[in-house]
Amino acid sequence: MLTYTLRIELLEIAPPIFRRVSVPASITLAQLHKVIQIAMGWENSHIYLFEIGRDRYGEGLSEWNAFGQRVLNAKRTTLQDVASRRGPRFLYTYDTGDGWDHEIKVEAIAAAPSGKIRCLEGKRNCPPEDCGGPYGYQELLEKLFDPTHSEHQEIKEWAGDFFPGTFSLEAVNRRLARLKAGA
Repeated sequence: MLTYTLRIELLEIAPPIFRRVSVPASITLAQLHKVIQIAMGWENSHIYLFEIGRDRYGEGLSEWNAFGQRVLNAKRTTLQDVASRRGPRFLYTYDTGDGWDHEIKVEAIAAAPSGKIRCLEGKRNCPPEDCGGPYGYQELLEKLFDPTHSEHQEIKEWAGDFFPGTFSLEAVNRRLARLKAGA
């Protein structure tokens, strides 16, 4: 069974927020979306798009087509169909309103006995959902870490126990282990 090692990095954020995951080559893009959601820490409450070459892949095709955009079915396209060689990069956008763009790079393709989905590495916590994209996230951090800011307490209550420097590989892999192959 072939396995892909992918590096997923959230764009327009410094310092970098990334995950390195191992997934079977036969995973559909819809399944890869779920892996990215878990690995990054998103809540899967918004639409997504993969942009690979000139093609776009997603779900909710009637909605996209209503806006005149040609979007192919992510449930019917496997990773190996669109990223068959080492090195290609492609884009994954989550929450098109906030514009969370992720660059996905195929780092390796290798034979693996299990084809198990797992996170190999990661850095930093994913931004809180619905904070306004990269620019809103920067504003959130400024308010969160400036106790003299007029909105500090409000943002602190909204963000809860969020801390940007944390990442738990073990917690991500526990959640990924619950992801069914056909989910």
